[in-house]
Amino acid sequence: MTSPVTRWLFARCGVFVRGATLHRAALAACHAGEHATAAALFERAARAYRRDLDVCALARLRIHEGIARLRAAGGADAATLAAEVEQLLGRLDEIESPEPPFAPVPARDLLEALPRQAVPAAARAA
Repeated sequence: MTSPVTRWLFARCGVFVRGATLHRAALAACHAGEHATAAALFERAARAYRRDLDVCALARLRIHEGIARLRAAGGADAATLAAEVEQLLGRLDEIESPEPPFAPVPARDLLEALPRQAVPAAARAA
């Protein structure tokens, strides 16, 4: 896992860092509750994946980005975001877990865990 200082540097100066490294740093920042840093790292990683034409990695990143937004959202926005994430997850076979150590998991397992893991309790009750 990366340190907060490393994540901060990657978010601002990560031009020469591999997309996968930035992606993992974004997951670590999201897990640590550093939402602004996570958003910047997700965007840097997306640029790197686009540069490398790594479409599969970019798709997984966008799902993680959606989960991060879902965790930070509340109310009606959460239900809409959850539907988007569920739709995207349904298209994948495997994805990195959003929890450390970010090991690959079957996408269907993450999809089944999504309501308990990402949707705020208020949105589940609505």
